[in-house]
Amino acid sequence: MACKKSGPESSPFRSPFSSPLQPVVAVFLVASSIHAHSALAADTPTLCQPDEQVYFSCPVKKSNLGPGGAGKTVSLCASQTLSAKEGYLQYRFGTPGRIELSYPEQRQGSQQQFLFSSVGSQDVYTTLRFIRGQYEYLLQSARQQTKPGDGKWPVRRSLMARPPEGAAMNWSCDEDRTQDRLAELADIAIADDGREPEPAKAIKATKPASAGGKKTDAEKTPRLCREGEKTLFSCRLENSKQVVSLCASSSLSSGEGYLQFRQGSPAKVTKQFPATETADSLRKFTYTQYSRYQVSQQEIGFKDGKYRYRIYDAYAGDTPGEKPERHHGLTRTPLDPDGKEHDQPCAGPVVSEMNASLRDILSCDPDSALEMGGCGAGKK
Repeated sequence: MACKKSGPESSPFRSPFSSPLQPVVAVFLVASSIHAHSALAADTPTLCQPDEQVYFSCPVKKSNLGPGGAGKTVSLCASQTLSAKEGYLQYRFGTPGRIELSYPEQRQGSQQQFLFSSVGSQDVYTTLRFIRGQYEYLLQSARQQTKPGDGKWPVRRSLMARPPEGAAMNWSCDEDRTQDRLAELADIAIADDGREPEPAKAIKATKPASAGGKKTDAEKTPRLCREGEKTLFSCRLENSKQVVSLCASSSLSSGEGYLQFRQGSPAKVTKQFPATETADSLRKFTYTQYSRYQVSQQEIGFKDGKYRYRIYDAYAGDTPGEKPERHHGLTRTPLDPDGKEHDQPCAGPVVSEMNASLRDILSCDPDSALEMGGCGAGKK
C-alpha cells in the first residue's frame, strides 16, 4: 500500500468514523446511567473544549477485529447554552491532538441534523443518530436485563461500525471513563420518526472502488440492473443460478424516478415487478428498519399476486461468544394466513445500498414484524 501524506487521511487505521470513503456505518455507545447528569471524571478523556458541555465522551478500547481505534475518543459536545433553537451540538472522533471527524462542520442549526428516540421501560434504548452523506451513525445508550426475573440491568459500553459487506467492527469503551447525558437531548434534537434529517438527500449512485484492474466483491456480484441504473440490492440466491436485483433510476427521490424488482439471469429476466418503470412504482414498495444494541435489520417489500416479497439485510452481533453475522436474502410469503414463508438466502458477494434515506422515498410496511404492530407517527 502506498504511503499517504500526513493529515486527516493519513492514519494507518482507516476508521469508518474518520473517513468519508467508508461504507454505511452504525455507532452504538452503551452507557451506565441513562437519565443521570453525571459530572465528568477528571480522568475521562474528551474532545470537547473547556467552555463546552460534554453530552457524551467515550474512550475507545481494542476492537473485535484488531487493535485499530485504540486510544481514540468519541465525544458529543455542545455550547454552554443549548436548546432546540439556540446553541450547537457536534459529534467528534479522534484524539485531543487530532480530531479526525467533526459533524456537522457548520455549527449553526446543528441540532436539526440529529434525530432522538428513546424506547422501553426497563430495558431502555436511547438513541441519537445522524446521516452523513450515504453513511448512517447512531449513538445509543442501552440498559439491558441479561436474565429475566433477576431484577438486574447490567450495562455495556461499546462502539460498532457496520459496513454493507463483511464483518462489523465492535469496540468496547472504558467502563469507568464514560460520561452519558444522551437522554437530556430529548427536547433539543428532532424527534426520530425514522426519516432522514433535513436537508434530505436523494440516494446517490455508488462508484466502483477497484483499482489496478482488480475487482471488488461488489463488482463481482451478478446483477440485473442496466447500465445507467442504480443497484439498490443484488445477489445470487443460494443453491440456485437465479439472481435477484432491485434496480432504480439514476435519479431517485420522493416522487421522482422508479424502482423495479427483477429475478432471473443476466441473459433472461423471468420476473419483474412492477411491469412499468414509472414514478408510480415507488408507491408499490415499502421500506422498514429496526435497530437496537448490536442488532439491525432492513427490508424492502412488495405484494405481487398471492404473495408478499421481502428483500432483507440483517446484522446480528449481540450473541456472547459468537462472531457477528450478516445475512441477506429474499422471503416469499403467501397472503393466505395459513401459508408458510419461504426464505431464500443469498450466496456469494452481495450489493446492498439500503439505508435510512429510503424512509423519505418509500412507505413503511405496517404488516412487518419490524414495525412492532404498526407504522410509527410521522411515517408514511
